[in-house]
Amino acid sequence: MSDSSNEIQNSIKSIAANLVVIAAFNVGFAFFNFTLFIDVLILLVLAFCLFKWKSRVVSILILASGLLALYYQMDSPFDAGGWRIALIAWWVLSGIVSLYHTVRFQKSDASAVHT
Repeated sequence: MSDSSNEIQNSIKSIAANLVVIAAFNVGFAFFNFTLFIDVLILLVLAFCLFKWKSRVVSILILASGLLALYYQMDSPFDAGGWRIALIAWWVLSGIVSLYHTVRFQKSDASAVHT
C-alpha cells in the first residue's frame, strides 16, 4: 500500500469518528426528544460499517440518511436553537466527503492490483 492509500484510509477513519461525534451530540438532544435515538443508532451503525469496510455503498447510505434527516428537520429548523440543523448539515457534509474518499480508495486499491 502506498502512502496516499494510507492517507485515504486515515481520512475515512476520521470521517467515521466525525459520525460518532455527531451521534454523541444527538444523544444530548435525545434526552428531550426520544425519537433522536433512531438517528444515533443509524449514525453509529454507519460509522462502524464505514470504519470496517470503507465501502462506497455505506458512504451513499450516510449521505442519503443525512439528506433524509435534513428533509424531515426542515419542519422545525430552529429546533434546539438551530444546533440540530447544524449537526445534520455536518452529517450531510461527512457523507459527501466519505463518498469522495471511498471512491478514491477503491480506485487506488484497483490500480494497485493491476500494477
